[in-house]
Amino acid sequence: MYLVLGFLTLGIYSIYVHYKLIARQRDHFRRMLRFCDDLLRVIEERAEITGQSEALAAEIAEVRSLKERFDEVHRKRQRSPGLWIVLSILSFGLLFFYVLYFLNDDLVEHQQIEAEYLERASLLLNKLGVGRHPVIVEQVVPDRSFPLYLILTIVTLGLFELYWAYARIKDGNEHFNEHARFEDQLLSLIRAYA
Repeated sequence: MYLVLGFLTLGIYSIYVHYKLIARQRDHFRRMLRFCDDLLRVIEERAEITGQSEALAAEIAEVRSLKERFDEVHRKRQRSPGLWIVLSILSFGLLFFYVLYFLNDDLVEHQQIEAEYLERASLLLNKLGVGRHPVIVEQVVPDRSFPLYLILTIVTLGLFELYWAYARIKDGNEHFNEHARFEDQLLSLIRAYA
């Protein structure tokens, strides 16, 4: 449907979809930066309240370091949807291939760093008496081979793009569904012990 509408609208629908995909990913990364800031603040406050700030100082510093790494990676990956769409059009679609590359690559790296940070933060919350079991973050977005997908798209004269477009949308949706699961779990733990 996506490609049919893209073809019938002379590519305008495809441009719109990719604009929305870039914007959705950018907005999600920004939201997660705020979420991780708040989670670190909760950990520090809980350590202060329970009098364990000194005993867990090394682990709190480790979580803070992971959060700083998370921030650094995401600040470098802030992508302007409008800019990338305009650049893709001006380059006659050549830069669009880079858009296809970073939509998967950025999300895969994001989920890896995010999982490490949240699992460590969850373990630390357990040590602070918040919950008994750590939150496990499933890494649901596969690291898709951009060169392979590009070659398959070229060899099949664009037909593989049907699957590739489906995969781009599905990967983001699965990542957000995983977010809903672990965020609910983490927030219910924090609320129960607040």
